[in-house]
Amino acid sequence: MDIRQIHADLIPIIQDDLAVLGMAYPVDEVGYIYERLSELFQALSICHLLEGLDTESFRENLVRSGFARQFFLRKSFESGNTKDRRLAISRTEAFLDALVSGYTPLWAGIDRFQPKKWHPDWEYEDDFAYFLFLHVLSVRSSEASASPNLKPVLDRFEVSLEGEKTPRFQICQSLLDKDPSGFQDALHQLMDEIEEKYEAKKARLLEPDPSQLVLWARSFVSIEGLALLRMAELMGMEVEEAFALCPPSARLSQAAKPFVDVFTELDAVLD
Repeated sequence: MDIRQIHADLIPIIQDDLAVLGMAYPVDEVGYIYERLSELFQALSICHLLEGLDTESFRENLVRSGFARQFFLRKSFESGNTKDRRLAISRTEAFLDALVSGYTPLWAGIDRFQPKKWHPDWEYEDDFAYFLFLHVLSVRSSEASASPNLKPVLDRFEVSLEGEKTPRFQICQSLLDKDPSGFQDALHQLMDEIEEKYEAKKARLLEPDPSQLVLWARSFVSIEGLALLRMAELMGMEVEEAFALCPPSARLSQAAKPFVDVFTELDAVLD
């Protein structure tokens, strides 16, 4: 599927979803919209990057993805929406989008409202532990006064894997140890695995399917890989730039300006 076609197909879906939010439904009824908008904005950001190396539009749409997640979490907290499986910490890549965008207030805002209790019927424990580790480490790195103990989180991750040393676990271990060599080796392995997974999924599609727009976009650029590179940067680690699915142009500097939260503005208008 051509990246320009993906871009064109994304726009009306995003517009329709935003129109639904304009009807002021309770957050527990439209959680799926916020979740989908995060995915769609992520896909749109990748389109901007690949079509014309438009890094600012890449950043802006990653920020929009993060704002969708932050707003859903905040409104869920305010309204007492605690039974929604979409609250699971590993449910969405929106937090990773915020990390890649380089907009520190956004990833801190998502973390502030993110529930950090594991629900076995919502997510696998290893996924929970992995995302919890990234949340805690990112906050520790961006707030000089914060010094949480990450070892219990990593230990929980290890136990949940039942003896398997996955690339994600090895990446977390190397981040904690500030081990650039171990980090690079594990990230190469993870990106190779992700690339193979997406190629296999695309091969099973007889023809490009508009319902798979996010899959196709993610097959070109890994936001997870870029977020992990951001974590290495936050830990003061110097790593190489050549990783599959992680183009150097997508490794953004820290955001130098504030961004408008369109979801909060829309909510204010509806009130």
